[in-house]
Amino acid sequence: MKKSEQDSNFEMAQSRKSRWNPMMPVLVGLFFSLPWFAWSHYIGNEWTGHRSSLDEAIIESCVVFVFLFISIYLYQIINGRSALEIHALICTKCLAIKPFGKERQCECGGQLEPLEDRMQRLQEEKKRLEKQLKHISHT
Repeated sequence: MKKSEQDSNFEMAQSRKSRWNPMMPVLVGLFFSLPWFAWSHYIGNEWTGHRSSLDEAIIESCVVFVFLFISIYLYQIINGRSALEIHALICTKCLAIKPFGKERQCECGGQLEPLEDRMQRLQEEKKRLEKQLKHISHT
């Protein structure tokens, strides 16, 4: 069962949306900058005995946030997907799993397709077969 052109267009639109979505860079930036603030202002550095003032801690954590946000957002824009998404491809012929990349053909000659698509089709096929089995058992 091949994907329709409409499904492919939908996936491309979703990919474009996730490419420009700033939510993941914001969350990662906050995840690291807030502990940085707490560490630098409240806990301090054990080795130097220096704790940052409130102003210094705010500036340091803002710099960490901005650096992480820009880095992750640029990565996302350049690669076309979220930095933390893990994508894999599966060969339709030998079932080898490959990392996501530009290649769409396996060394064995088979086509590489997204693993998520393959799993979704298998789940749909399983539901269809279960429905048929239930129908057969009731007759």
